[in-house]
Amino acid sequence: MLVFSCSDHVDETDETQGSIEQTFEFEEQSIRVFVMDKLQLKPEDIGSFEMKRAHLNADAIQDGFVFLNLAPKAKRDMETSSNPARFQDAGYIGDYNYIFVWDGATQKMGTAFKLVGNGLVPIEVSLIQLLDPGYKTLTARYRVQNSIFETYFQNVGGSLVPVFSYLVVDQLGTKDMALYYHAIEENPSQLEKDIVIYGGVCPTYNADEAALNKNAYAIGPIQSNGHEIYRFFYDPKSGKYATNAPLPE
Repeated sequence: MLVFSCSDHVDETDETQGSIEQTFEFEEQSIRVFVMDKLQLKPEDIGSFEMKRAHLNADAIQDGFVFLNLAPKAKRDMETSSNPARFQDAGYIGDYNYIFVWDGATQKMGTAFKLVGNGLVPIEVSLIQLLDPGYKTLTARYRVQNSIFETYFQNVGGSLVPVFSYLVVDQLGTKDMALYYHAIEENPSQLEKDIVIYGGVCPTYNADEAALNKNAYAIGPIQSNGHEIYRFFYDPKSGKYATNAPLPE
């Protein structure tokens, strides 16, 4: 059995800087001040800042989460880089996308989770029913050069812990581009659902346009082609998703 986690793919880093004792309501002014102080940001650094409420753990109290993008900072970093052209070609990779979770029971904000990738393209955050029918699981899609990944998180005491990560698009804008469709399916043996990876198709994809802007091309909705590639199940011992199938190198 092979355990599959984000560390097998890309460099995602949890900002573990100790527990946060400050408490406050889940309202924009307090949250924005906290986040800017925590990440040492200026108002002009922030490109997008979104807040949403959801049940993210087993208690009966609603939680919240914040995700932000620092595209203006990424652009300035490119301009002041020793090699701006290389910075652009690499897809503005850096620490420009973050997620925070606010725990409704304690009214405290957890540590930041940063997704290292393309700073010009904000992450796409979704809520799904995966680990338990009583609360939501948070997922995020993000770009690393001309690839797109999706990572699934478990909320542990206000900190996001990755339980699974896999490609959605690989080598976008090239003749070797590959698409993957992520499906959430019931597992008769356990409460946690399976994550099944199918081959994907995108009817709206334009290869010529994608080649002109491989690192930021807006891929359309991806559909399954019906071909199952991998089936992953939740492994309680590791706290991550695993498969019995051999994985590629």
